[in-house]
Amino acid sequence: MNVKMLIVEDNQGDADYIKEILENQSEINIHIHLVSRLQHAIDFLEKENADIILLDLGLPDSRGINTLISLKEFAVNIPIIVLTGNDDQKLGLQSISNGAQDYLVKNQISIFTLIRVVKYTIERQQNIEKLIMSQSNMKLLLDNSSDAIYIIDREYRYITINQAGLRMIGKRMKEVVNKKVTDVFKGIEKTEFFMAYKRVMENRNPEIYVGQFIIDNAKNWYEVRIDPSSEGILCFARNINARKNEEQEMAGTMENLKRSIRTTIDVLTKAVELKDPYTAGHQKRVAMIAREIAIELGLDSERTEGIFLAGSIHDIGKISIPAEILSKPTKLDKNEMMMVKLHTSCGCDLLKEVESDWHLCEIALQHHERINGSGYPNGITGDKMLLESKIIAVADVVEAMSSHRPYRTSLGIEAALHEINEQKGILYDEQVVDACNQVFAKNRIKL
Repeated sequence: MNVKMLIVEDNQGDADYIKEILENQSEINIHIHLVSRLQHAIDFLEKENADIILLDLGLPDSRGINTLISLKEFAVNIPIIVLTGNDDQKLGLQSISNGAQDYLVKNQISIFTLIRVVKYTIERQQNIEKLIMSQSNMKLLLDNSSDAIYIIDREYRYITINQAGLRMIGKRMKEVVNKKVTDVFKGIEKTEFFMAYKRVMENRNPEIYVGQFIIDNAKNWYEVRIDPSSEGILCFARNINARKNEEQEMAGTMENLKRSIRTTIDVLTKAVELKDPYTAGHQKRVAMIAREIAIELGLDSERTEGIFLAGSIHDIGKISIPAEILSKPTKLDKNEMMMVKLHTSCGCDLLKEVESDWHLCEIALQHHERINGSGYPNGITGDKMLLESKIIAVADVVEAMSSHRPYRTSLGIEAALHEINEQKGILYDEQVVDACNQVFAKNRIKL
């Protein structure tokens, strides 16, 4: 099977991980084209075709469900698998309703899951195309599928069901075909599963339902794709016990990894506190401000936690700066300032071996960059900065100006907010500044 795949992912680490998995498996011969922007994906599709698309919804030039909607205009008949954050199941299901074939949680992608989902999506698309081309071959096609496939009409009667479906529910053909769903499964009309049938039947938007079903006294996890059809609804069901077990194991592994990272950050924070109590207190307050800004921006809890942890450790590089410079009661001279500016690079060096999806190293490196390119250490512009770095940059300025420093007294929160608003769109990201304004307007944090 030869497949041309388009991967739309701006996180190079995630993209390389997915690319490596797919190129090293032997079940499907996949040719991969990788882009990092929505516009680049559109440009590609205007010139070439793809058999399948992996799409991250958090791109530099587009975020959220509109990313999928925009791409679907140029990929009408191409199956799209959406990549979401760690707890974005709601967004994943919303993507299904807007035309995605499936979704994957990035932090939980394993080799088995990725290959299985890609293979299933490709096979399903091929099945749909064959169904469209030849209704006369439907029975053969259905019975050759390892997944349960069945059609329910607008009166909620089974029109047809394949052998895999009969094996799945433990019924014979005559017990199912032309029978109402509510007669085959007593009490199903009271379940969320049946409500999903009704929604698709009435709204004509596809859904994926994931749930546990008890059949022949055995409880199993199933995933059911429900699509509108001319007769009523077309359903594809599969047993996902292995996937659920794998997800639980992966979740446990991820939680252990997060706990280890938090412990590492706590140790590093205490090390800074021993050398410079001011920096430690500053980091804690920056972390709290940054977390509230992230919440105001509507970021998911996983990303928000990463921003909080990054804020807690963003000045870790100052551990390499002499204490007499950090606590100097007068303004720093040019050479001293050059030494202080090295803390961003030193911080990144200290954090680069901490494996996580929270970009701790990059945030430590970028938190003194400015969107017009006037910051340090690399003078990059806003389009090359992480959103997390833009948030920490604003929180850092607000906390620093509103707190006492070794060489001056506090300038106050009003002066700090005036600074970021005066430089909004110049030094600081507009959306981040607006969110920061809302945080203080709503008294969500006090300095």
